[in-house]
Amino acid sequence: LILNLFGQSQSVSNPLDHIRTHYGSLGLAAADVGEMAIVDEVKTRHNGASHFFIQQYFEGIPVYNALINVTLTKEGKMLVTGNRF
Repeated sequence: LILNLFGQSQSVSNPLDHIRTHYGSLGLAAADVGEMAIVDEVKTRHNGASHFFIQQYFEGIPVYNALINVTLTKEGKMLVTGNRF
């Protein structure tokens, strides 16, 4: 399942800020996005997209298997390719 997040018309520079601002569009609550961090980023050479792996934390401890995978296109559009928060 790939979602063009929030039908955005502007480019995204920070996926964490964007998720924190629009968490409801992912079916999440504010508490779900209170503690999270990018744990890996991979750039795709053939299309210029950046893939981010975002880990959820609770009181500083990583929540097992709680990841959001997002892709930023080279134009800055954000796609969610996986959500396990």
